[in-house]
Amino acid sequence: MKRRFRRLPILDFGQECVIKLLEKNNGAWRENNTSLTDLEQKISSLHELCVIFAQAKQLKECQECRPRLSKLFQISSSFWAKHCKRSNGYFRSEDSYEGDDISGYNAWCRFQVKQILPHPGPDGKPYTWLNINIITRWVPTGQNIIISFDTPTALKMHFPDPILDNVGEDSTHDPYWIHLRLLEELTAFHDESVWSIRDLVRDTETKRSKAKALGNSLQPPNPDYLHLHEVARHAGHSTETLGVAVQTVETMITQHNLFIKERNSTNSRSNMIRNQTRSRLYYYSQMLQGQKARSEANKERLQNEITLAFNTVAQFDSGVSVQIGHAAQSDSAAMRTIAFLTLAFLPATFICAVFSMTFFNFTPGGPEQAEKWSVSDKIWIYWVVAVPLTGITVTSWAIWQRYFPVKPIGAR
Repeated sequence: MKRRFRRLPILDFGQECVIKLLEKNNGAWRENNTSLTDLEQKISSLHELCVIFAQAKQLKECQECRPRLSKLFQISSSFWAKHCKRSNGYFRSEDSYEGDDISGYNAWCRFQVKQILPHPGPDGKPYTWLNINIITRWVPTGQNIIISFDTPTALKMHFPDPILDNVGEDSTHDPYWIHLRLLEELTAFHDESVWSIRDLVRDTETKRSKAKALGNSLQPPNPDYLHLHEVARHAGHSTETLGVAVQTVETMITQHNLFIKERNSTNSRSNMIRNQTRSRLYYYSQMLQGQKARSEANKERLQNEITLAFNTVAQFDSGVSVQIGHAAQSDSAAMRTIAFLTLAFLPATFICAVFSMTFFNFTPGGPEQAEKWSVSDKIWIYWVVAVPLTGITVTSWAIWQRYFPVKPIGAR
């Protein structure tokens, strides 16, 4: 027999800590607003499920709200610590006491999911972060209090249905019933995230295959490295959050086993519900592990694409370098031919230049005269000018090479 709840209040802390109360009467929902003070006065009389949506920023700005909320629901001070706010996932549970007696069971859980958007959001980013940060308080008499901080719209729209749909005796026997509902939503969020990243990887593989089939070997490859980097970043975040989620659920299972051990019940109904809860916790742990494996496969496939893109560009550049080498070899052969011809004619050119100077005089002979060669006695002027000028030229070249050497390509 399922337990009937008189009402299901959903409390929403506004700027002035105004609380929105959503009641269900005769199958219809009705909203009422109340204050934190009114809630403090009637909290002990609420023997039904209570959901509170709180804004962390507003609680921080209100000097009274945070301590009053912590006292009212026995929230540990460590929950407000900076390292908890920065954490990418955790689970903690403990008994709450009134004097020496156990008054309830409190649990804190945090999960993160990175979702890829089909179009850039209001901030211009093609992705968004879902932060699930929830505190639950369970009282064996049947009272269940859920406090959700900065609830993402994708999760908030599922309150009360389907997350709190058909709540019955489970809530009075096992405090982890709400975590099963949350894990159902979490696995759906992660599934959407992992497969959206997989679609990006698959799109990259498809475009590469089409480019290879239609491409021209003379056309240089042009991979979009920036896009590959962004997808790799998303895949890394997905794998990280899934790994933490798996560890968090494993911690949840451990704490649930301790809860069963410490509260050994003779009620067969309680034992059956707790065993079912434990079995479903293992199921969600396995689901998240499978999604983590898929996310790691996405990373490996993407890394293969990045490596292939890099090697393809390197291979093309290597082919271009080979062609440049062939062209340089051809030019070198032509230059060797030119150098050989220049060297072959250089001695004759030098002799012609020397004997064409006016220092030499050739007088052709007549019928009765012999031909005469004469050298001017000023021939020494040629050597006096030519030798020092040659020495100055060689010395200047040597000094220039020493103090102004040619820099290698790429050197700064």
